[in-house]
Amino acid sequence: MVSYYERIRKTVEDSEQDRFDFEIEKFKKEQNKLLESKKVDIERLKSEKRKVQQEYDDQSEQVKRDMERKLEREKRDLNDQMQREIEEIEREEKQKYEKKVQQMKRELQLASAAPDMEKDLADFRQQQEIEYE
Repeated sequence: MVSYYERIRKTVEDSEQDRFDFEIEKFKKEQNKLLESKKVDIERLKSEKRKVQQEYDDQSEQVKRDMERKLEREKRDLNDQMQREIEEIEREEKQKYEKKVQQMKRELQLASAAPDMEKDLADFRQQQEIEYE
């Protein structure tokens, strides 16, 4: 009878061990599935991150190119405006010079009738040199 109980006890123990092993194996499989799922999620997130980073980089680069074009256009516009202003100043100075030349010619014609014409002409030239310096 002891042996009978011993066998029953042994069978129960074996059965409990089998059940325990089965539950452990089941738990491991579930954990592996969860782990694989997490790995897939991580890869998906990494892929999404790369995609978002690439979009950001593309947009950044586009903004940079747009700003460079805008600055280049503004620089060109400012250079054009400066060139127009320089040309206008040069025209004004040329007109002033031509007026002075005409004035000198008139004074020279008037001075030709005057006896000390050379002195007046020298004074006028000296005055003009001072003004243009």
